[in-house]
Amino acid sequence: MPLLGPQEKNELEALILVRLREFKDRNGEQSLLVPGLHVAVSGRGVSLVASARDAAGALAAVEIRKLFTAICYNDAGGPGSIPDEALPKLANEAAAAAAPQVNRYSPS
Repeated sequence: MPLLGPQEKNELEALILVRLREFKDRNGEQSLLVPGLHVAVSGRGVSLVASARDAAGALAAVEIRKLFTAICYNDAGGPGSIPDEALPKLANEAAAAAAPQVNRYSPS
């Protein structure tokens, strides 16, 4: 049985969305597309960390720039910005990428 079923994945998505909005509000328009920024899921919750190294030991870590929505808004000349209306889709993609990583820890 997976640790994160559909309901838990939806809850994870909601938590990720809150963190994305907080981070963007605190750090500015281009902050979510900075290279190396990851959504990290741990026993303490969801956080955004500056690098994969900072996510070491997390149950799941997803680099934001590698998600489809982020790729669509990234500017080849430097970091672009993700509009507020795209944040729910970004959170959905991050949760979808994180859930299988968390479920690896599910007892067989």
